[in-house]
Amino acid sequence: MNLHRPSMFAKEIVDTKGKVRKTYPHDMVQTRLEKLARLADAQQYLRPGITIEDLQAKAAQISDLDAANAMNVARSKLFDLFNRRPKEAS
Repeated sequence: MNLHRPSMFAKEIVDTKGKVRKTYPHDMVQTRLEKLARLADAQQYLRPGITIEDLQAKAAQISDLDAANAMNVARSKLFDLFNRRPKEAS
């Protein structure tokens, strides 16, 4: 799980006609770890031996900006592998 990537979580609103509409308010933008930590029974979704506190400590080791930069570098290296084609023998 990417501990630094923000996600938009929907808020469902039922209008007067009974139609469910989803909105994405700014206060619902959070990382998946933040959303998981707010669940009442979050521990049941984790593997045995892993705690929310462990994940939060791991996320605190690097800033969001540094994590994004590292991901961009890794993505560039991966795409360079895709774009590199072997030269055809003539």
